[in-house]
Amino acid sequence: MLDQMRRKYVMKGLAIFIIIAQLSAILISLVVSAVYPSLGEKMWFAIVLSPVCFYLIALPIAWISIRRAPVCESNGPVRKRMTVKAFFMFFIVGLAFMYIANLFTQGVVYVIEHITGAETGNVVEDIFGGVSPVITVLFAVVIGPVMEEIVFRGIVLRRLLYLGDKKAIIISALAFGLFHCNLTQIFYAAALGIVFGYVAVRYGRTIYTIILHMMINLLGGVLMPMAVSTQNTFLVGMIGLTVIAVIILGGILFFANRAFIELYPAPACENAQPEPWAVRRPERVWEFFFKDWGLVFTLFCVLMMIVSLIM
Repeated sequence: MLDQMRRKYVMKGLAIFIIIAQLSAILISLVVSAVYPSLGEKMWFAIVLSPVCFYLIALPIAWISIRRAPVCESNGPVRKRMTVKAFFMFFIVGLAFMYIANLFTQGVVYVIEHITGAETGNVVEDIFGGVSPVITVLFAVVIGPVMEEIVFRGIVLRRLLYLGDKKAIIISALAFGLFHCNLTQIFYAAALGIVFGYVAVRYGRTIYTIILHMMINLLGGVLMPMAVSTQNTFLVGMIGLTVIAVIILGGILFFANRAFIELYPAPACENAQPEPWAVRRPERVWEFFFKDWGLVFTLFCVLMMIVSLIM
């Protein structure tokens, strides 16, 4: 069926994307470590290598498959401009979603550590903790958000809108979470993916999600860790209170505005008319992650997550 082919092209592209990116990073790291051991040991090298492997090596290859899936637009109205009020509402709600997901992650980590008796660590802190704030800002606040939004909200999400807004947002968000391949980020990335996905669908532009992504990464990945690292009891306490306040405010904003959430059914996609023999049926969310190339994508991401926990 035509829908199955769309699913195949998108999930095959994502599977190729993550597999080639991860394997090329491992291969290049091994070669560099063998030829230039001192360079291979530097943390900044791993940080620079990651976007090179993902976006200069893997993405062009993955694009060969993804581009075959037709682009769709939402069946609902698209707002061209976002008000300042709406922007900060999405920002606060996104932060609240992220903090709640982080609390859930900490619960999962506690259970794993209790069962295994070993510390899981924090991949993000391990990577960016040993480099200068300039490198952290460049790669975690600028390059990362820009490229991730282009891929997941600009490329992937628009090719899933044939399913309707709700399924497209959920699938792209889950894929975004799995894409990070580590327990620290998987849940909050998926939660943020829902907020970013909704913004991208309703406003039709990735520039808003890029800015939101940058601001959240700046706050959560740079400013708050720097504040915590000071070990100032008062400052750390204020951060804790701020997190609680954001969760409460974000919850109030979400529930107060949930009646205004607009999710529309499947639209008619450009150049996507079914063949006479095609029998159309609704695609299920689970099929994107547990069938064919989607299963390959899921298993590889889970495998890399397990590896990150062991190492």
